[in-house]
Amino acid sequence: MLEKQFSCADLSLAGVYYPGQASDEGEHLPVIALHGWLDNAASFHRLAPLLAPHPVLALDLAGHGQSDHRPASAGYSIWADISDVLSVANQMGWERFALVAHSRGAAIATLITAVSPQRVAHLAWLDGGWPMLAGDNDFVSQLRESVADQLAEEGEKRAFPSFDHAVIARRRGLFKLSESAARVLTERGTRQTNRGFEWSSDRQLMAASPVRLMRSQMEQAMAAIECDIQLFYADCERTDMNRWRSKLRELKGVESFAMAGEHHLHMESAADEIAQRLIASYQSLD
Repeated sequence: MLEKQFSCADLSLAGVYYPGQASDEGEHLPVIALHGWLDNAASFHRLAPLLAPHPVLALDLAGHGQSDHRPASAGYSIWADISDVLSVANQMGWERFALVAHSRGAAIATLITAVSPQRVAHLAWLDGGWPMLAGDNDFVSQLRESVADQLAEEGEKRAFPSFDHAVIARRRGLFKLSESAARVLTERGTRQTNRGFEWSSDRQLMAASPVRLMRSQMEQAMAAIECDIQLFYADCERTDMNRWRSKLRELKGVESFAMAGEHHLHMESAADEIAQRLIASYQSLD
C-alpha cells in the first residue's frame, strides 16, 4: 500500500495504491476505485487488497480526504470529477482500466465510462450508479437552493475533543457504519488542529448542486457505455434507498447482486464476494 499524489489542473489529489502482485504489474487490468460522498480512499481498505493480482488505485476525490479543495466558486457537481479521474489514469500510465465505485463515486464513474468508453473495460457500482435526478419542473427550485447554500455564512468547523469522539460522530451519520469502518474513514478524513479534530472534507460539499441531471440525460450516458456493468447493492431495510435500488436493478444490461449489509457494503463482509465476482469478470479482460 503506497500513498500517491497527483497534479490535476490547479489541484493536488491524493490516493492509496495497492500494487497487487508487483512482479505481474502490467499484466493485469488495473482498477480505479472512487468513494462516496464525504468518504475517502480508506473506503476501499478492505476490498482493494482482495482484488490482487489487479493493481488498485483508491482516490481521494477533490474536497475529500487528503486531496485539495476546489476553489469556492467552482462547486462540486459530479461532472467536475471526470477530467480529474482521467488525468490520474494518464499519470498512472493506464490507457485501459476498470472502475469500482461507491454511491456518489458510482455516479461519477458512470459519466466517465460514457465519456471514455474505449478506456473503461468494466464498471462496478457499489450501492450506487446514478445521481439524484431532476424532475421536469425542478430547475428553479434546485438553483434557488444552491444559491442560498453558496451565500450562507460559514461559521467555524465542528471540532471534536478527541479522535474517538470523531469516530462516534461518524458512526452516527446518515448511514450505519461499523466501528472499524468508521475508524479508518475518520483516520483519513480528519486533521488535528489547536481546537481538536476537524473533518478534512470541504464544507462546500454540503451545498446543493445548482443543476441536476435529468433521466433522459442519464439514459444517453447509459447508451454510450460499451462495457459490462455490475451492481452490488445492499439488501437492507431502508425503504427510501430500496426504491432507488429497484430502479437501478431494472436498467437494461446491468447485472445485479444483492449483498447482506448496509450502504457501505464493500467495507463489510460482503467485500469477499464482491472481490470474487469482480476478479472472475476481469479474467477475460486482462
